[in-house]
Amino acid sequence: MSYISTVKLQEIYHAELEKLRVVHNYRTFIILSIILFASCALFLAQHILLPDTYSEPWIGQVYLYFYGISLAASLFFIVGLQIFRLARINWAVSATSLAFSLYCVTLGLALTVLDYHTYQNLTATYISTIGVTVMLSAPIWAYIVIVIYLLGAFILVYTQYLASISNPSIFISIFFLAIISAVFGIYTEGVRTKGELARLQMKDLMLRDPLTGAYNRLFINEYIAHSLQAKKRYHTDLSCLLLDVDFFKKINDRYGHQTGDLVLSELVATISRIVRSADIIARMGGEEFLIILPQTTLPSAIVVANKILTGINTVKLAGKEITVSIGIAEFTENEEFVSLYHRIDEALYKAKTNGRNRAEVSMARQVV
Repeated sequence: MSYISTVKLQEIYHAELEKLRVVHNYRTFIILSIILFASCALFLAQHILLPDTYSEPWIGQVYLYFYGISLAASLFFIVGLQIFRLARINWAVSATSLAFSLYCVTLGLALTVLDYHTYQNLTATYISTIGVTVMLSAPIWAYIVIVIYLLGAFILVYTQYLASISNPSIFISIFFLAIISAVFGIYTEGVRTKGELARLQMKDLMLRDPLTGAYNRLFINEYIAHSLQAKKRYHTDLSCLLLDVDFFKKINDRYGHQTGDLVLSELVATISRIVRSADIIARMGGEEFLIILPQTTLPSAIVVANKILTGINTVKLAGKEITVSIGIAEFTENEEFVSLYHRIDEALYKAKTNGRNRAEVSMARQVV
């Protein structure tokens, strides 16, 4: 997959990728927070029950404070992530995940300061920094923020605690750590994004009509099932339009199937500009399309149908003047899709017999 095609796909699937990123961060950092909580609880118990011997007595006391604070912080992140996820505040989940990453860097630096009095190594800083950059799913700027925070925090830590016991060459190690952390994080995110893009493309191939880009029957069956469950539970409004291109066979016979295909493709594009982004357009077969209108009453569905009729009458599809006929119906209480589809198909047939280029409401309650 080339760089250009990847960028274009990221634009197309931006909303889906953001949702997947939030889900990834929520699951990953909930697990990491739980691990941190369990680890701090274990080490805190060990330092209380079986304390180690240190070169300076204050080191053991600092460890106790350190693990106690980390225990509370990990619990804070667990609760925060859970609340934001349940409330569907996606930006807050991402912000909390980044905050947890910065806390882990701080954690690593704090352990390094304590460990340097005994072991003189940067293992804790390496593990925490590289670990969170690889696990975090975020835009490039987030990794840059982590790197800048690492370098700035280390300068402060060095001047306050390490200058007297370490060599200035340690800055080379930290700079190297900052570079590889950013590279690993950005590379991992790129691999993760390409994998998600491939999965989304495959899903679209399964659920969308390849000619028009409209959804297919496989998607409709699943979508309608979920929509009807929501309608029964929350008593929401749900309406549908069934649209058919008038005299489509004549278009194919006169201008060829290639022109007919272009008419259908441009038809879906035209309808997409008229309806809301939450509305669903599906190709039911041939030149027949179902438009699902969530949170829409019958009067509002009639307005949408009229807008579609007007919109199609004011443009030329594939350079041809095309008209459509539309059937309109609203789901009644506890009605199944089979029943509604039968009613809306009858309304469409009535629009055809009454002269085409018009819309009819199911059960002949109103003519538009």
